[in-house]
Amino acid sequence: MRLLNILTLLFLLNSIALARIWTDNKERKIDAEMLESNETQVLFKLKDGRKTWFDIAKLMQKDQAYIKSQEQVTKDRLEAQKKAALTMKILFIGNSYTGGVRKAVIEIVAASPYAKSELKFINPGGRNLLQHSENKGVLDTLKSKKWDVVVLQDQSQTPAVANDRFRQGLKKLDDIIDGIGAQTMLFMTWGYRDGDLKHNPQRFPTYKPMQDELTKAYEGGAEMANAKIVPVGEAWRSVRSSNKALGIELYRGDGSHPSKKGAYLAANVFYITLFGADPTKLDFAFGIPAAIISTVIATGLVWFGVNQLRDRGTQDEMKYWISQNSEQARWQFCRLCVQNYLRNK
Repeated sequence: MRLLNILTLLFLLNSIALARIWTDNKERKIDAEMLESNETQVLFKLKDGRKTWFDIAKLMQKDQAYIKSQEQVTKDRLEAQKKAALTMKILFIGNSYTGGVRKAVIEIVAASPYAKSELKFINPGGRNLLQHSENKGVLDTLKSKKWDVVVLQDQSQTPAVANDRFRQGLKKLDDIIDGIGAQTMLFMTWGYRDGDLKHNPQRFPTYKPMQDELTKAYEGGAEMANAKIVPVGEAWRSVRSSNKALGIELYRGDGSHPSKKGAYLAANVFYITLFGADPTKLDFAFGIPAAIISTVIATGLVWFGVNQLRDRGTQDEMKYWISQNSEQARWQFCRLCVQNYLRNK
């Protein structure tokens, strides 16, 4: 069972079925459900299934008063649904990569309309999903409440070099997540800055082949588990492709874990995919200078808008906007990318 997108409840507000026997001002009875109303009319669903608008002024006073009383009920329900839509329970299960973006994710959510959401992190260093799936503490936390979303992140190399192990751990955790009615999301990580020269020099001599394998593995895992992807790794690739110097600055000195700039980029990707909202509208700086922020965002979120279209015109547009040496131009391009992604989700 997958997460119901509670944001869509706001669009279903006017589908409130209120069945009763109504009486018009000629004392004729109408057996119908009230679906919605405005200042002058009410929409009835008749017993035969037909829907028809009816003038409120043509109803008896008691029915007019009843419709009026429902306005406050509707407002109260709307307010409750808005609060529900802006509040989510999200559990993050990963390792030091999740730990590395944790502060930025907490801060971007705190700066947003979703600030009352509950975020919990399990991120001991070096752990993989299979280990988490066999850990009693993790499983107890997973089953402790009705989470809306559970974000899973595997050890930085495992999906690329031990895909069977990755899928085994993912399957075990996803089965439990399904059982509690939550949505599984996969935190797609990034390749090492210089490739995996220490452990897999033949296979991953540079960044690109490692990122290619990670992306392939996470996409395959998402298909297997019917999960959504938080594509931080692809946003990372966008920065490295568009601005090589900035791409290197996404890493800490170890060439693996995220720097402050990397964590900032990741937090923006999380915000888009968790909430389906535009992070460029938030007052969220994470201590990073404004000019750098606009560059990180505009280059990092290219993936969201451009990679889904894959046409030459869009690629040319991308190159044009990135070439414009102004903060305003970068922000405008960034918004185009995000809006395109959200429109085509």
